[in-house]
Amino acid sequence: MDNSQGLVDGYVKEIKQIAAKHQMGEDLATIKIKVDAVLEKAHEHFAGWVNGTPEENWASFAGKLYFLGNSVSDRTWADILVYAGESVKNTEPPHRKS
Repeated sequence: MDNSQGLVDGYVKEIKQIAAKHQMGEDLATIKIKVDAVLEKAHEHFAGWVNGTPEENWASFAGKLYFLGNSVSDRTWADILVYAGESVKNTEPPHRKS
């Protein structure tokens, strides 16, 4: 996937930081709004990214979120990652901007 790994990992890190806020007590409704905003920003960014294809990067993003969400024992934190992964999976992948 060329040099897109850093792009994907950067957005995964943002979601993990938001999940940590939920773990520390921030309410779920606020957290989901923040997650959705990051996903929207990522979708737009992936469409313009020149390395790899937007579709491959989007699939990698979803995969990493699912993996992390299913590999940790703290459900409060993991549920946010799974929510983000589901949201990515259920959103049409970005397409290259012309």
